[in-house]
Amino acid sequence: MQKSKMLATCLLVALQTLAIMFSSPVFVDAENGFTQCLPVTFPKIHVERKINLISGGYLMINDTFLLTPHNFSDSAASITSYLVGLPKNYSSNLIYYSAKSDGEKLAVMPVEKADDFLWLNISFPKPIELVDNATYNFTISYMFSGLITRKSNNLFHVNFPLYPSLMSSADHCNVTVMLPVAASSYPRDILSNKTETPTVLYNFTSPLASHANISSWVEFSTSTFELFELKEIRREIMIDQWGKITVIDFYQLTSMVNVYRITFILPKGASDISIYDAYGKYEQSQIFVNRGNYTEVDLTTRDLLRESGNVKLAISYTLPLWEYITKRSWQDYTLNMNITKPNVGIISKPKTWIIKKIKVSVSLPEGATPQGEIEKEWLNVTNLQNLDFSLKYQYNVLWAAFKPTLWAGLAMGLATLIFSLIKLMGKTEAHAVTAVSSETIRKFIELLEERNRIMSEIENLDQQSRRRKISRRHYRLQRRTLEERLSIIQRDFSNIKREMESFGARYADMMRRFETASFDIETMNRNTADVESKYQRGEISAEARKKLLNEYGRKKENAESIIDEILLRLKEELR
Repeated sequence: MQKSKMLATCLLVALQTLAIMFSSPVFVDAENGFTQCLPVTFPKIHVERKINLISGGYLMINDTFLLTPHNFSDSAASITSYLVGLPKNYSSNLIYYSAKSDGEKLAVMPVEKADDFLWLNISFPKPIELVDNATYNFTISYMFSGLITRKSNNLFHVNFPLYPSLMSSADHCNVTVMLPVAASSYPRDILSNKTETPTVLYNFTSPLASHANISSWVEFSTSTFELFELKEIRREIMIDQWGKITVIDFYQLTSMVNVYRITFILPKGASDISIYDAYGKYEQSQIFVNRGNYTEVDLTTRDLLRESGNVKLAISYTLPLWEYITKRSWQDYTLNMNITKPNVGIISKPKTWIIKKIKVSVSLPEGATPQGEIEKEWLNVTNLQNLDFSLKYQYNVLWAAFKPTLWAGLAMGLATLIFSLIKLMGKTEAHAVTAVSSETIRKFIELLEERNRIMSEIENLDQQSRRRKISRRHYRLQRRTLEERLSIIQRDFSNIKREMESFGARYADMMRRFETASFDIETMNRNTADVESKYQRGEISAEARKKLLNEYGRKKENAESIIDEILLRLKEELR
């Protein structure tokens, strides 16, 4: 009897526990992207993934998520955020991401987890209630670089994550891959071409399992697809005492494949436009300017430029002050400028681009006081972002008139002093102040380019000798000849540098920076050779070698940029 009572009691407790479980509110782990709610069924998740290959070598993925209730009579979980993942092996190529819903930008934050994925937490401005036939959709966009590579000539290969990685399974995922031309090769067990459009491939899976980590690839062949990397833009804005705005934009690009024209988008009203590269100033016949809300400048690149791996360009122009400087009071001014970027392409000007670094600096007239940062820097910029630069400053316009008056007074006093000395001494010596001549600048550039050419020949000769492509006797003879020519060039170059330094502090500072950069390049070359020797002797590992070579290469590249900048400035003075 007692045993029967105990059994009945246990059964009653079990039934009560089950009743409580089925009637209580459900709490869902935040890792699934859902928060607390009343009795629920999880929403159905449908994903549309679109993968675009963009001329320039970029890959863009847009994932659109549609959330719906399982049945219209059910109430789905109240959703305040959602986690979307990306396999970690792609995280180093990811340079930009953003999320939107109905045109409204959503907050996205990376979440650290001890797994093989980079998780992004998308927060909604208010909880999403999926009741009756309600639905909700949002889109997350990714931008990647370095996933498209050139295999040979006009053959390109691209790797990409096939599916988004989710914390829970999705009802289905539809993938569309849009190519610039028809694919020449792809995994046909994964991708298919179901339509008459040969440039579109598809994949459909249902259901999509959680934590998907599957990659795919495509190869295509074309002579029009472009590869390039826009590493840096530096914009230097100079405002003189009368409000004139002069701008110099420095561009650094690498890996220019099939790039025959560069289209620069300059600010509205840009005039007096000149473009320079390492080979000199471009002729006006190579430049086409179209003015509107922006100033569009099409530049036909040189063949020599396209063959080089590291391209540096400079554009100088002037801007109307009334477009960019507003006067708030008699001495308070504000400079406002949108930071525009170039499109690259002759076949079709792409609407998407990536810039690794943008740096803007402003030089105000003497006597002006900035009320904010005169330098600003952005990293990993795309056209999905809108960058504006604003700087407030104070400047008394009387300063512009005061300085000439002051100098005129000093000049009159100096003239009186000289006249008195002449009367007393009966003679004086006149010292002429000479401006730097175009011939001196031209000679400096020619000697520098000749020196660099000879040094490059010596380096190539050394490489041929190490690879045993030439005999030792031929090597010694050729090297001796080149060293003799280099010695003569170095002597003349030293003389011209001293002459340049004598023309004032500006040129002296330029030559000092040039010497420092040249020394850094020589040092990095020696360090690189030392690392290679140590690696061959087994004194350092392959990983240490790679790390050191990357570090020395970066420092050498920075030094070369300084020298290129000085050359571009001097070439601009020749116009």
